Amino acid sequence: MRQSTDRRAVRPVGPAAAAVSTMLTRAWSLPARRNFVAIERNVQVPMSDGTVLLADHYLPVTSRPAATVLVRCPYGRGMPFSLLQAQLVAERGFHVLLQSCRGTFGSGGQFEPMRHEIGDGQDTVTWLRGQSWFDGRLATFGASYLGFVQWALAMDPPPELRAAVVYVGPHDLSRVVYRHGVFALVGGWQDLFLEQTLEQYRALAGRDVPTRMIIGPWTHVDASTRSGPAFAESLAWLDRYVGQDPEDPEPGHSARIWVGGARAWREITDWPPAGTPPYRWYLGPDGTLAPREPAAGTDVSFRYDPADPTPSAGGATLSLAAAGVRDNRPVEQRPDVLVFTSEPLDEPVEVIGDVTAELRVTRDNPNADLFVRLCDVDRRGRSRNVCDGIVRLAAADPLSGTVRVGMIGAAHRFGRGHRLRLQVAGGAHPRFARNPGNGLVEAPAKDFVVTRYSVQHPSALVVSQTDAKAAAHA
Repeated sequence: MRQSTDRRAVRPVGPAAAAVSTMLTRAWSLPARRNFVAIERNVQVPMSDGTVLLADHYLPVTSRPAATVLVRCPYGRGMPFSLLQAQLVAERGFHVLLQSCRGTFGSGGQFEPMRHEIGDGQDTVTWLRGQSWFDGRLATFGASYLGFVQWALAMDPPPELRAAVVYVGPHDLSRVVYRHGVFALVGGWQDLFLEQTLEQYRALAGRDVPTRMIIGPWTHVDASTRSGPAFAESLAWLDRYVGQDPEDPEPGHSARIWVGGARAWREITDWPPAGTPPYRWYLGPDGTLAPREPAAGTDVSFRYDPADPTPSAGGATLSLAAAGVRDNRPVEQRPDVLVFTSEPLDEPVEVIGDVTAELRVTRDNPNADLFVRLCDVDRRGRSRNVCDGIVRLAAADPLSGTVRVGMIGAAHRFGRGHRLRLQVAGGAHPRFARNPGNGLVEAPAKDFVVTRYSVQHPSALVVSQTDAKAAAHA
């Protein structure tokens, strides 16, 4: 039976929310508002198992048919989701259904993260098909967990699904919680879901799905509030595929990335960009980082003590106060951190693409972590993190040999007079849980085991480097 909202309690958006919307429209240079918006609160959406989920329906006040944007959220239907995920979208000519996930904010059932999102998403689409205002065109929208539920629905995409806008959203949360075997207590360059964002882009582009990726300088937490240009482009994406005058989908993919250091946006097609062969910066026994392999020299060593774990500085975490780019000098002065630094650059060097450390390492404990970080050292000596990675070594791994530590990727320009710096350590706490050194995930302090590392040569930082003059030294 097709249902109508005619007899339900529908109210216009309040003046305060409308004022904030107007402010953001100006600040972010968003497309002009096309229509006013009314809201139907606490809409009941039945699931196939009898559970009822609650949603708020944002109705565009327009006489034209309007596509529907589905937003599924476990964090409530109030601010900021009501504004950023619903009202701003509805003001551009879309129905928006902002639904609370199972077991959250009035929705029935028990919230079990990730477990019910595939089925509940499909059941919601089944319910939408019976609504008089649903015209058969569906899109999804949202950030973080609101992005995960979009991937859950896309596991078996309903025929009505025409477009999706996923902000910093993972498709596999377990890989984020355990980064290469290391437990993390936590799509911008400092977003903890960056690795999966790049993977999603490669997978969709490889299938000729019309795909657009935007990666900015933001962290996971501030992606929604700092990504005004991306939000404007997201609205344009919705308009293109499910708007009032949609265009025919065209195969193709592109990306817009923020290049740190250069402080500029760059358009690319592939990730990693084509035509940038790997370039090696070799670690020297005297703490150097150079494009030529050093002569034989003594190994460099350090000691990791889980009772005094190497601290983390910034990076991709969920902490609003501590995430992102930070000055790493206090950490680099510790004896449990090896630092390898290049000479000041004669010309700028751009690193755009995958970043990896290939380290020849010997350790005296089979149970150990290896953390590496690439930093940009400016003319004043400030060392700011660009990207990093960690790997957990165990008894099955040889005590001596080459260890590859992926640092996901970067888009960064090291300016003239700046220096590249690579950190090597046994951890980064509390961003990653300390390794107690005894094969357990957690252990009392009395059972901690110290690990001693030795870095041999040749070891190298491997980057996709686009500067022709620097590459000529290879």
